[in-house]
Amino acid sequence: MRGLPSRTGHGDPVVEVPPPGEVLRQALGQLGPRLARLASGDGDFDTFGWEAYHRTDVRRRTRKLIQALIDLTAFCAVPPAAPAVFWAGRDGGGLLVGLSLLEALAVLGLAAQVLLYTRQPRPARTPA
Repeated sequence: MRGLPSRTGHGDPVVEVPPPGEVLRQALGQLGPRLARLASGDGDFDTFGWEAYHRTDVRRRTRKLIQALIDLTAFCAVPPAAPAVFWAGRDGGGLLVGLSLLEALAVLGLAAQVLLYTRQPRPARTPA
């Protein structure tokens, strides 16, 4: 690659800096054919190999359980702290108490959804 010499100010060239277009042409020239070959399906490239492995891994159940515990802690254990502090203060009117109860119910609904999505998926049904 030929580029413009970069100078320190003393007249001594330090490093050759290639023009951006030349770098891009070289990268595309090398990567383009390889990506086309991988995308065409010719060869041993498994397009969704990581996903398939990840779904059939023997530790999947443990990973899902740990992730569910993290999700429940972050989204369902911490948020009720605000209504709990509010309820402990007993300074709210009827509307605020009603809204805090709705918030608590929403958090319970979220917890139910997290637990439902933690279950192992059932095999897909095929139409009869």
